Amino acid sequence: MSDRKLLNSLDNLERAVARLEEAVALPRDHALIFEATIQCFEYSCELLWKTLKHALTRFGIEAYSPRSVIKEAYKQNLLSDDKTWLRILDIRNTTSHVYLTEDPVVEIYESIVQLTPVFQKEIKSLKSRLEK
Repeated sequence: MSDRKLLNSLDNLERAVARLEEAVALPRDHALIFEATIQCFEYSCELLWKTLKHALTRFGIEAYSPRSVIKEAYKQNLLSDDKTWLRILDIRNTTSHVYLTEDPVVEIYESIVQLTPVFQKEIKSLKSRLEK
């Protein structure tokens, strides 16, 4: 795997997280805000684990599922906190099974708002670790 593919993946992740940050900053005056934020969160989660998968491959490590990628990335010091990321992954999995008209949407949204800063922090940390 080339460094270019990893760098492209990191760039895509940064853009997705920037959109997520925009979404959580919007006023909650319309149901579409919840839907948009959840969708941005889903994109960010997908891009994060796929970026980590590319990084692991660069080091000769194969992991295939999002959960195994997160656990292995933590072992390889590419993530600073596996428990938070496994929680984020669980929330992401929940969003796939909750209809947006159900009550849990607000709870999920609040969790996303609280966890969004973790994405930016981890991207910065990941970039510095990969530059070594």
